[in-house]
Amino acid sequence: RRAEGNHLGNLGIAYRNLGRVEEAIGCHEQALVISREIGDRRGEGSILGNLGLAYADLGRVEEAIDYYEQALVISREIGASYIEGHVLAYSARTKNSMGDSGVALVIATEALTIGDEIKNSECQAEALSALIPAQLQSGALAEAWAAASRTLGLDYPFLNHQLAALRGVTALRCERREDATVAFNQTLTAAADLLAQSDQLYAAQQSRGLALAGLALCRAQAGADAAVLIDEAVAAYRAARAITAAPGIVQAALMALGLLDGVPGAEILAPVRVAAAG
Repeated sequence: RRAEGNHLGNLGIAYRNLGRVEEAIGCHEQALVISREIGDRRGEGSILGNLGLAYADLGRVEEAIDYYEQALVISREIGASYIEGHVLAYSARTKNSMGDSGVALVIATEALTIGDEIKNSECQAEALSALIPAQLQSGALAEAWAAASRTLGLDYPFLNHQLAALRGVTALRCERREDATVAFNQTLTAAADLLAQSDQLYAAQQSRGLALAGLALCRAQAGADAAVLIDEAVAAYRAARAITAAPGIVQAALMALGLLDGVPGAEILAPVRVAAAG
């Protein structure tokens, strides 16, 4: 039964990564029943966190938060810091998408503290992926750049494209155009690595779109024509929306793209915003 539960949980994660959120929820709910039947508290906590992510993807935020809270209770009861750190990061990410950057900042900082304490790069990466947007939305640019710089020392293949994109966005917001160009090109490389495995990985397509939008701004600031890059960014977001238009996923994509709004010349990205919205 434990092996069956693990398989269902992994299948749920795979479905969610492909934007098939309802199927992901179905798998996680089956896995949750099994974990409770066999008394696997660690598995239960992990599954509850993944259910929270899936419901957040659907835009059902109250249900997502309820699942996060259940997961946090269990992780703290059994001392599972790895799960606690991840779930806090998930919760902060959801708060960011809701525009509640103040709460997200507190929660993501707590998640990063846990990641640092247990010296786990995955926890650190998840925490930073939520912390940096919260800092940027709060106008804490120096802190965001310090956090973004930390991501250079991490290697978490499934998040590398998002972390590189956030480095690029933060660099642009801090008027570090050369650093931004490097980071956005790193984003394209990391996204291409994932898309070579499956072109249905919507998050990689969205990171591609964000990086191309950022590169368009870099090019425009240098006095060059950015039209081709804008067209490519539009195509990337359209590819993502063809995979999934789940409300929470779209909201998160628009939040990330909106982090570029503080960059001079960002008005040229209007067609990209339309494509990201679907």
